[in-house]
Amino acid sequence: MRGVNIKAITIGALVTAVLILLIAIGFLFWHGSALFAEELSDDESSAVIAALFQRTDVLVVTTLLGAATNTIGAYVTARIARNAPMLNVVVYAALSVAAGVLFFDADLPVWFNVLSFAVIVPAAYAGARLADRKTSVAPAVMPQ
Repeated sequence: MRGVNIKAITIGALVTAVLILLIAIGFLFWHGSALFAEELSDDESSAVIAALFQRTDVLVVTTLLGAATNTIGAYVTARIARNAPMLNVVVYAALSVAAGVLFFDADLPVWFNVLSFAVIVPAAYAGARLADRKTSVAPAVMPQ
């Protein structure tokens, strides 16, 4: 497709993936201290993680952080793809939706799954708009 910058989309997606990974690790250390008890079996560890992701506060923060990572990923995509940045962000957002479908977890509450998908496109658009504002050049001298 003409105007699509695979490098920009890939880097934006990688930035998003790394941020999500770092956030997940942080969440486990912050909220999942029970996971690191030596006497837990694998099944018990899985149960602790499942219980953690049934808490409304954790799901709300996860949704907000997911939206932020999508905004940052879209921003990076748009900044790298100087020609047709919005087209590249649309492709990035489509890949984000596809990743959401791939990693869909039916065990999570319905409201969380719906909200997680609902924020992808607005978050990506926000990232594209931020990149657009960053690249826009104000006139050096204001006309009188």
